[in-house]
Amino acid sequence: MTTREALFAFVKISIKGKADEKSAFDDIDWKELYETASKQGVLSTVWNGIEIQSKAGLLKLSIPDKMFWLGMVKKYEAGNDTKRQQIINFVHKIEPIRCIILKGLDYARYWPDSKQRSFGDLDIWSDGQHSEINQASLSIGGKVEGDTNSKHNEIDLGELHIENHLTFVDTTHPQGKRENEILRNVYRGDATPLLANNLLSPNVNFTALFMLKHLQNHFLYEGVRMRLVMDWGYFIEKEKKKIDWDIVMPAMKELRIKNLADFLTDYAEYLRGEREKTHIMNDLEELFFEPAMDRRLDLIHSAIRFMNRCKKRWHWRKYIW
Repeated sequence: MTTREALFAFVKISIKGKADEKSAFDDIDWKELYETASKQGVLSTVWNGIEIQSKAGLLKLSIPDKMFWLGMVKKYEAGNDTKRQQIINFVHKIEPIRCIILKGLDYARYWPDSKQRSFGDLDIWSDGQHSEINQASLSIGGKVEGDTNSKHNEIDLGELHIENHLTFVDTTHPQGKRENEILRNVYRGDATPLLANNLLSPNVNFTALFMLKHLQNHFLYEGVRMRLVMDWGYFIEKEKKKIDWDIVMPAMKELRIKNLADFLTDYAEYLRGEREKTHIMNDLEELFFEPAMDRRLDLIHSAIRFMNRCKKRWHWRKYIW
């Protein structure tokens, strides 16, 4: 079994919570699988699948390999807990300024175990208090970098890196301004505390739209990894009955993310064993391993990025808009 085949097999086992009695898990390079799972942001998920398969007596894993994996997973999850505590410390220091969480930390709560969802930067939006967050960060020893008039600027607090959003999306063009307006209208100040009184999670309608818009951007520009796709699967399974589809569906169409929502929902159902795999799902899994596009702005690399983006847009046109 190849490393990629093992990765997807163990993810499916973990999500379904049931051992795979049909597949033969032979000749797996366990260290290569560890490295691949780490890059895809699904290390704990793969380990869950390994444990399920092993406990069912259907997988031979040596003691050294098992101890290596167990140690690395514990270290990985402890790192996520440490990052979470750093965030709590930060928001306590800037009280009473309210921070609305975007992406990583917010999405972790939809996973079966939140500590198993890794996240790097803290992305926040403050509904009008963008400059106040910058000033408060400076007052506690942080460094504020970047253009404070762009979509977001960066705050460096040592081990904690923050992206302080002024807007949800790039608003340098008319379409972006309209998309930002749609997201603001859906947000409507509707958020609930998470971990701290001034650290807030946006409502499920906003999360559905913003998560998909962020995923769409990764498809086209930065490269998409399995963790991001699994975010949607866990979110939609848990929250689909709470979403106000009369609000979200028209917004999805205007944001041009309706087809992406349908496709990713289908893929999530495949991972749960509820539907058959299609050829485009195979293409998606290959996309997980695509190198991130070069973001340097010199002419040659910009031209290559543009051509690659055009080819990708054409191939995925039925699925991401």
